[in-house]
Amino acid sequence: MKRTKRPLLFALFSLISALLLFVTCSVPDFREEETAIITINLGAGMARTGFTGHNIPTNDLTFDIELFNADGTPNKSLSVGTNNVDPGEYFIDVKAYVRGWDYAAARYPADPASTFTISQGQRHPATIIMQERPDAIVLDRPKSTTHHTFAPVEPMVHNEVLSIDVYNYTGNAATITVDSLVPNFTLTVSSYTIQDGSFVTIEIRPALSSAGIYSGILTISGPGSFNTNIALKYGMYTGFINNQAQLNAIRNDATTLVGTYLLNVDIPLTGTWAPIGTDSAPFLGTFDGNGKTISGLTIVSPSDSPSGDYQGLFGYIGGTSVVKNLSVVGNVTGRNYIGGVVGKNFEGIIQNCHSNVVVVGDGWAGGVVGENDGGSVLYSYSAGSVTGNSGIGGVVGRNWDSNGMVQYCYSEAVVVGNANNGGGIVGYNTAATLQHCVALNPSVTRGYGMADTYGRVASVPAVGGGGDPGNLNNNHARDNMVFIPEPSDPYYAFNKTPNGKDGADLTMAQAGTRDWWTRSVAQGGAGWTVHENKNNAHEGSPWYWAGNRPRLWFQ
Repeated sequence: MKRTKRPLLFALFSLISALLLFVTCSVPDFREEETAIITINLGAGMARTGFTGHNIPTNDLTFDIELFNADGTPNKSLSVGTNNVDPGEYFIDVKAYVRGWDYAAARYPADPASTFTISQGQRHPATIIMQERPDAIVLDRPKSTTHHTFAPVEPMVHNEVLSIDVYNYTGNAATITVDSLVPNFTLTVSSYTIQDGSFVTIEIRPALSSAGIYSGILTISGPGSFNTNIALKYGMYTGFINNQAQLNAIRNDATTLVGTYLLNVDIPLTGTWAPIGTDSAPFLGTFDGNGKTISGLTIVSPSDSPSGDYQGLFGYIGGTSVVKNLSVVGNVTGRNYIGGVVGKNFEGIIQNCHSNVVVVGDGWAGGVVGENDGGSVLYSYSAGSVTGNSGIGGVVGRNWDSNGMVQYCYSEAVVVGNANNGGGIVGYNTAATLQHCVALNPSVTRGYGMADTYGRVASVPAVGGGGDPGNLNNNHARDNMVFIPEPSDPYYAFNKTPNGKDGADLTMAQAGTRDWWTRSVAQGGAGWTVHENKNNAHEGSPWYWAGNRPRLWFQ
């Protein structure tokens, strides 16, 4: 009996083993699939309804998603969601097109040298985070844009305010003020609630040594946060002035006289100076003083010869010229058309300039400009003194032509006239506009000449003389100015009104308050914009309150 049991047990074990082998070989391996699977996910909140925090309408946004082989050859187009692909080594490129704009771009993997491998039967999720042109956005120059613009139009102007619309959001603007830029910068708006339509204003006041594209990151943090690489193109200047020799070279020829220059440093001049620009070869370009000071200006020219005409840092500037953001300190002597900054301005623009210059001339002498002929003198002020015979003014010697404009200027210069026509702001105003100006001159005096051709603010053509006094509007003068002719002069009659040549009275106590400049000066006209904080002042709105007077943004 014992001998017969062992063969039966062995036979039973063999049968069971054979059955198990049959079952194992007959069941297919369901773990293998014919293709691999890639699932494209554009990141949280970045589906077709828009990028994260960027409320782009669905019908304004389209995606191009393309699969590339490891060697860079195209493989096939993909879509958001699940895609079947052949096993292999790949990378994925995504472009998102927003109607009317440029595109955003991304790559997966983010490292351009990397790929990923997907095997047969493998599911691979590819999460791609979109950015706005990670190769750098160059901001457009216009003051206001309706959306991001990615292509440069022309380089930025110094201190220009750029308004960037953050994907049509509304709300209060956030402001970034940059005093200087480095090659790799960061601009940040923090704790900012983005609502439909708000935009971000970036105020650029860079101090740069050379032109170029300065790249960095703009970050908006708060609800709807995002960041993007941007590039600020700063390169409109044909020359950067770093010393007296470079400043002097502007006069060289017709090419240099139409250039665009940025003063990079304060320059103390040595020796006597020959003005840049003459009546036969005027300066026609742009000179941006960049808030710097040119000191030691010394001009000694004859007062009885035509060679003494058109004297100043710039002698004669023409119709396409701009001189701005500059302080000048020194002494200038000549005959006619004598100014601390410019001798004669023919249809150009002088803006945001300060002079502390002793000016001596015969005719048409002013603290800032000798004669403004159809041009504009804006947001400027003078100290020092102006002495001459006819047409002697604290800011402008003569302002004339119907296009001539002097506005939002003031003077603390001593004015001494030895003949006809003198005033605290303009020596002689005819047919031109003089408005929103304040004469804080300690004195305006005359040695001889016609008394009624003087004014605390400006002189105008004599009563009955047939001349055109132009448009005087909303001007003021200090009430304790030493003014000769005195009121007792039988030939002088005051016109102490905002629209008269003597301007409306103001006390020095009033002149020492910001409130007066911003509100009270508005009697009969527009008050000045005077920022409480220097950081809020900039080229386009240059005045800030410096304790007892308005000062320019760079002082």
